[in-house]
Amino acid sequence: MVSYVMNSPVLRARYRWFQEYGRVVLLAGTAVILSAATIIYYNHKMYFDLIDDVYSKIELTAITLMPYMISAVVATITAIGIMSMLPMLRSAQAAGQIYRRVKQLSEGDLTTTSRLDTNNQHLKDVATELNYAVGFLGSSVAQWKIINRQQWDLLEDIRQATLKHEYTRALKMIEKMEENWRLTASIENRFRT
Repeated sequence: MVSYVMNSPVLRARYRWFQEYGRVVLLAGTAVILSAATIIYYNHKMYFDLIDDVYSKIELTAITLMPYMISAVVATITAIGIMSMLPMLRSAQAAGQIYRRVKQLSEGDLTTTSRLDTNNQHLKDVATELNYAVGFLGSSVAQWKIINRQQWDLLEDIRQATLKHEYTRALKMIEKMEENWRLTASIENRFRT
């Protein structure tokens, strides 16, 4: 059952999403717990241990503000960590969109395009080139389809012409078929196989 779940692209994407956002939640939760523990620890020290040794208002102010300053540093480090993770999450989502588009292409879909909403210029370039390649391939396939339909129509016309003994008309249609084959060959020359 586990191998089936991990083979599903949708479930794999959700698992990665939960994994990435789980790190963010873990980091933020750790920061909150550390901040609260620091404040509680220093408040306890201040009220029970240090109040007897404090002689000036400046020392009292420093001792009072110390847990909040440490909490601010922890919160800043956490915010930096979370902000550095967010671009990776958006890039992962964009890469997932490109993956789905390539999968659609492998299934024969030449009509849709990839539109990415990401700040990663490399992924935008990949999506643009993928769209260009799919458009080129779709155009070539459409040309082949048109030529193939023309060939079938010409074959039917040739058959009708030979039944009516119109051999010069049949020869002209054969020449048209040869021209279509040259067009097909020129389209095939664009591809390396």
